[in-house]
Amino acid sequence: MRTSVKRYKIGLIAEPEEPPAALENGAYRSRWCGVEVWRGGCQLRCRPRHLTEVQNYEVAILFAALAAVNASVFLGHGALVNTGVSARSQTQDAYGNYAFGYDIKDGLGATNSRSEVGDAHGNKKGSYTLADIDGRARRVDYVADGHGFRAVVKTNEPGTAASAPAAALVASPYAGPVAPVVNHVAPAAAVVGHAASYAAPLAVAAPVAYGGVLGHGAA
Repeated sequence: MRTSVKRYKIGLIAEPEEPPAALENGAYRSRWCGVEVWRGGCQLRCRPRHLTEVQNYEVAILFAALAAVNASVFLGHGALVNTGVSARSQTQDAYGNYAFGYDIKDGLGATNSRSEVGDAHGNKKGSYTLADIDGRARRVDYVADGHGFRAVVKTNEPGTAASAPAAALVASPYAGPVAPVVNHVAPAAAVVGHAASYAAPLAVAAPVAYGGVLGHGAA
């Protein structure tokens, strides 16, 4: 037994008369359609009607599909899921200058983004970022031009270390590897007795607390 019947009018669906020669002034036979929704199901109901315009044809079909899919939401048999948000932009002119960018945030809060501008000569400047929900983050700023590619990386990811390779500068709260120190002692002139040489122990850098470079996590 159906209870709590709700009706939703969703639009017009147009159908050509049979045979087409019977049409007058572009008239179409149509059906005014709605969705009846009750606990446990839904039903599309239509009744004949005539109209002379069919601009609403595709819209009505779309509304019918959406109404059927979302029938359970009307009755509380489902919930909207947050899948995140995103934004994107892109421009370019006739001279080859361009710019683009995007920002994405998923339903859990993790984010990533990128932006870049450039010209027809191959010069580029941009950046991208990554931020996870556990606090790990990375930002890369880069430039590419006639002098090559250069990048600056800022991150608080475990397993990274501050370094300065040829094409990138990496800024990290984790101390980089310490090169071993070799003490070269020049041979001393012969003297009476032998003085033992002693090298002071190498100071070890104290570990840095996780987080802090990009403001993710307490320092």
